[in-house]
Amino acid sequence: MSTHPHKEIIDAWTADTSIEFEESVRLSDGSNLWIAIDLESVIKRPHDTFRIKPKMRSVTVDGVKYEWPEPMHVAPLCDTTVYFTSLLAVITDAWLDVQQDNKRLELRLCHATKEGAEAHRRALIAVSGGEL
Repeated sequence: MSTHPHKEIIDAWTADTSIEFEESVRLSDGSNLWIAIDLESVIKRPHDTFRIKPKMRSVTVDGVKYEWPEPMHVAPLCDTTVYFTSLLAVITDAWLDVQQDNKRLELRLCHATKEGAEAHRRALIAVSGGEL
């Protein structure tokens, strides 16, 4: 019997039923959007792309709340597209498992989505007292 392709995230839910899932949906402009999905869909649709919804981090600066998904804390597979948070811009690059990649991971500046990295960048600028 073969293993379910989403076994890892199903097992994670078994260990923590508060986990939520998201599905990758391709938009007409070619970008992806992550939308909420239930466990039953994850189980019944083995060929679709799902992920565990990232936990959110937040900070309030001058009465404005900034939220961003928790940065990656585990290195992805080589050649996976990763979005690095920088104060100047979001950097899109392939994970090569080189020293610079691992330092960014250690500093919690790596995100699975461009939107997450951009939200993190905005929060860092706000905390620093800068303006966009």
